[in-house]
Amino acid sequence: SSKRSAWGGVVGPPLSLGRVKHKTVDKMDEEYDVCVCGTGLKECILSGLLSVHGKKVLHLDRNNYYGGDCASLNITNLWEKFRPGTQPPPELGANRDWNVDLIPKFI
Repeated sequence: SSKRSAWGGVVGPPLSLGRVKHKTVDKMDEEYDVCVCGTGLKECILSGLLSVHGKKVLHLDRNNYYGGDCASLNITNLWEKFRPGTQPPPELGANRDWNVDLIPKFI
């Protein structure tokens, strides 16, 4: 079940074009005004603005996480990105214990 955001867009996990690990969609609309590819900052702002202005927006990403190259990944997503087909060692702990930025920040 999907929810509508304050700007009218659908809120939920991104639709992955590659490996689909989410429940399959039974029925999806076939006509959209705009298709936005990617979930980086620019794409998310553009998608939100278009939706606020009444456009029907399909927002896709090839990854199964938001944020493009600037994403922060939990340990499972990090392992899938850099060591596909393997699982992180259990001694690393739970997913919620990790939040690794793909682009390092300096403080």
